[in-house]
Amino acid sequence: MKVLHVKYAPSEDKLYIPTEGAVRQSLVWAPTFVDRTQAAVVEARLGQGSIYYCGDMNGEDGSNQLTLSLCGFKGECAPM
Repeated sequence: MKVLHVKYAPSEDKLYIPTEGAVRQSLVWAPTFVDRTQAAVVEARLGQGSIYYCGDMNGEDGSNQLTLSLCGFKGECAPM
């Protein structure tokens, strides 16, 4: 998944972090290891609800399903 990561999120708010050994790939630059202190998906409590961030840049089906489930929709949803 191509994402924009969140830095400095508390560990309890991180929902999706890079796996150990994950590598950032590029057609231009040499591969580099992904910083595991950053997160691609974060959810934080805000008042009586929560705020959610998903850094997916391409709107893939898996991240769309995640977004819908965090909004309370259950089951398989049609692709966006």
